[in-house]
Amino acid sequence: MAYSKVILNGTTLMDVTADTVAAATLLSGETATKKDGTKVTGTLTQKTETTLTATSNQTYTPPTGSVYSSVTVNVPQTTVTSLSVTENGTYTAPSGTAYSPVSVAVPQTTVTALSVTENGTYTAPSGTAYSPVTVEVSGGGGSTTSVTVTKPSRMAPAMYVYYSAADGTYSRAVLSGEPGMPGSMTDDMLSGSLLVLGLTASGYKYTNCTVTGATAVEGFGTGNPSVGIYKVN
Repeated sequence: MAYSKVILNGTTLMDVTADTVAAATLLSGETATKKDGTKVTGTLTQKTETTLTATSNQTYTPPTGSVYSSVTVNVPQTTVTSLSVTENGTYTAPSGTAYSPVSVAVPQTTVTALSVTENGTYTAPSGTAYSPVTVEVSGGGGSTTSVTVTKPSRMAPAMYVYYSAADGTYSRAVLSGEPGMPGSMTDDMLSGSLLVLGLTASGYKYTNCTVTGATAVEGFGTGNPSVGIYKVN
């Protein structure tokens, strides 16, 4: 029979009725008396003590059967600094540093149209970009027209022709041939450029030349309409 309390001549010799010992809270293999006077053998496994050094913010759980008996915390501190951004790009904070606040003031680009009628270099002002760009240079764009100038048989042996060639340079050709024999020249000329038919050095009088691929815009007043300035079609 188990006894939890013994009183002799009014004196309490033993009293375990208030004890709270239980097998789960008593180390494994140890024995004790429960509050009802019965024996109990402990089943609690003793934990292994270990230390912990924490270097980052997180939750640390000890391995099964272990407890932390010493904890050292050494988490690096983050330095917070402000950042002012004036250009597009990627900004990476140095190790141990964070940006706050971040002020962004990147200049905005104004886009405007540009119409070009003369050759040259066009540089947009600061903070400005061109779009669209329309190019309308007279005689430009590489477009050419085949122009033929033919002198009649009654014309003098030589006649000067100045014209703008396809590469943008100016050239001079001489319509030559035997006296009383026709002659001609054909070349690709820049559309919109000028072609000039000149008189012979000897001042011969002759009848009209035939010009195809160009339109007369001004005569030289020689009495011969074919002598003058032409615009290439």
